[in-house]
Amino acid sequence: MNLLLLAFLAAAPAAGRITLGDDDGLAIDQATGAFEVSDGGRSLGPDGTNSCILASGEAVNELVAAGLRTEGRYAETGVAGETVLDVSAPYEVAAAGASGVPLSVDGARLMASAELDVGFDAIIGMPLLRGHVLSFDLTSLIGDEGAGTTDFVDAVPDAPHQYHVALKPVLFPQTGQVEADDPLPTAAANPFVTARLELGGKAVEAGFLLDSGAQISMISMALAAALGVDLAHPVDSIDVGGVGGTVSVPLVDAGTMVLATREGVELAWTHAVVGVLDIDPAIGGVFGMDFLDSGWLNAVLDGEGRGFFDRLFFDFTDTAAGTLVVRVDPARDAPRPAGPQVAATVFPARTPRAALSVPRLRRR
Repeated sequence: MNLLLLAFLAAAPAAGRITLGDDDGLAIDQATGAFEVSDGGRSLGPDGTNSCILASGEAVNELVAAGLRTEGRYAETGVAGETVLDVSAPYEVAAAGASGVPLSVDGARLMASAELDVGFDAIIGMPLLRGHVLSFDLTSLIGDEGAGTTDFVDAVPDAPHQYHVALKPVLFPQTGQVEADDPLPTAAANPFVTARLELGGKAVEAGFLLDSGAQISMISMALAAALGVDLAHPVDSIDVGGVGGTVSVPLVDAGTMVLATREGVELAWTHAVVGVLDIDPAIGGVFGMDFLDSGWLNAVLDGEGRGFFDRLFFDFTDTAAGTLVVRVDPARDAPRPAGPQVAATVFPARTPRAALSVPRLRRR
């Protein structure tokens, strides 16, 4: 067991709990947009869609053909081990959502590999989002486009049925330089959310990496053991891939997933189906889009009902912290007494050992 149990702490009484429903177990959409690399005002392309800025697959071939220069290498750790990636010269990297208004990072060094397949042309996360708000409208999943609407907004608008979940930035040390004088890729702190899992009369609280690009959420082996999950009898398994390759991961029912909100109301997903995979000793798990877009799968497939949340906001305007804002489906926004609280086993915070690429399913 990589993580040690720190203490037994009594949870503060909640003002109420919204039991949203069963977790879908798999995200049907993720926040995507247009991606561009520029050199002194000249666009290198391509047109396409975490902590680091990373380009992969055919997008890299397009960038190289347009003149992309690399100046070093970096060993990035992922789901199935390390992969050595090229580190680019400094460029302006920009992304835009539905409005077409871009956000950009100047002097950014990308990690790049044409042989790498992460399911997207690029992953641009916290280096771009620091100081900004990412909006993701889930209601358009049942529109003509059949996809959520991603955009960047100046601030989270006031609206009913909204709840605020605190995020904590954690900066992963970069230790993957192949040569001592290789430049480091551009990176930024990752957002973590404190979540609690409740199963069979036990409750375990841990820090989860919030990843809007993860189609399925994960918990560590230690967290599964603390909950008493029967790993010998998983409900299923699934292949996840990313930096380092592909690995088969068991899927388990980890009970009820709970997030506390600033409003004092808990948000709870029942029958939380998650993968079990050790990513880093400091990470209790990965909180992915499968929780955040739950409910919409049946709405899309059956044409009935709605998801748990109508809209999401990832608010990083406070660069020293962050907030996940969720707009709950009005039909579900009926907090009820949370009942007696179970003392929660809490994992200690530790310094992450490396900047990691978390697993994600391969996209079609």
